[in-house]
Amino acid sequence: MGTQYLANATCIEDLEHDCRNHRELRERQKGRGTAYAYQCLICGQAVGSEVSKKRVSAPPRPFDEDIAEYYSSVRLGFLEEIQKEWAKNRPSLSPRPRSVDLNDSFSRKINQVIKDFRAEHPDCEIHRLFESYLVKQRITHIDALESRWSSESELSYWFRQNFSRWFEIYEEVDGVGTIDQEQKNLRIDFVIRPKPILQRAGFADQYMGVEVKFLDPRSDKGFHGKSSKGIFQALSYWYSGSNWEITSGHKVKLSAVLLFSNLSFADEREYLFGTYDRHTRTLWRAYLSLANHANVGELQIRRYPNGRFAWFLAFNGDYYFSKHYDERLILGNANVVNKKRIGNTR
Repeated sequence: MGTQYLANATCIEDLEHDCRNHRELRERQKGRGTAYAYQCLICGQAVGSEVSKKRVSAPPRPFDEDIAEYYSSVRLGFLEEIQKEWAKNRPSLSPRPRSVDLNDSFSRKINQVIKDFRAEHPDCEIHRLFESYLVKQRITHIDALESRWSSESELSYWFRQNFSRWFEIYEEVDGVGTIDQEQKNLRIDFVIRPKPILQRAGFADQYMGVEVKFLDPRSDKGFHGKSSKGIFQALSYWYSGSNWEITSGHKVKLSAVLLFSNLSFADEREYLFGTYDRHTRTLWRAYLSLANHANVGELQIRRYPNGRFAWFLAFNGDYYFSKHYDERLILGNANVVNKKRIGNTR
């Protein structure tokens, strides 16, 4: 599973993961003896506390030391690419000036400003003023976002035009779900089914739902309300036990529901999530982490200058399936869909 996860990574951000979602009980050396502990199958690190041997019926497999080495090599490769790209785009200066540590220089100047301000206002709470300033900087950055999208209809059109190559697409599909033992009429933006080209690569012949949302993160645009509502809407499709009529008399269930929005595109999400306190990124990941338990994921897109693009069916840092820049079709973790979870079952 870890090898497939790393094979799907196209940038260093793709290596981010929650070790708790990829752990397996293993036996590791401890002094002259051994101990049982969980190992992350992505990065190879130990996860959580040790497990009493009395609670385990049969010895687990030994810790795999190769996992951490492979993860480190992949991560180092991305870092080297970043360094090369930075060096390539760095403007050449002649004669070359004396090397300056910009972080150190910036810190010294800010510290001097703070020192001078405290001298003028000895009773002020400088940390609160500084925090307020940084928050305003983040808001200014977000409000300057110029999205290429302006509506859900534009996103839906792009989806139909670009994904019909890989999927049969059914639009505006009606369904019926049950809430408090009462049936409710539903409608989802798209239901998709993989074409043979994907099935031959391991994509299960099942239906998935796609809910389209345009989420404007700028001030007073209702981002938090719309994003949480969109996630809950997708989540409710699963827990209502819904059935969807893709054609007359042909009803199906969904293996998962994907959220597709303007934040599905790497450039827009990186602009928004790259602010200093990562506030919106943390919120977004929390939404998707919760929804993942109800088979809700996100369609992610990475576009390239030559018109090509890669796509990923992402479920809380893990991938079910992906199509890469070079047209490779890769099945990831097949267990991230079709989950059936409810509370603490016995």
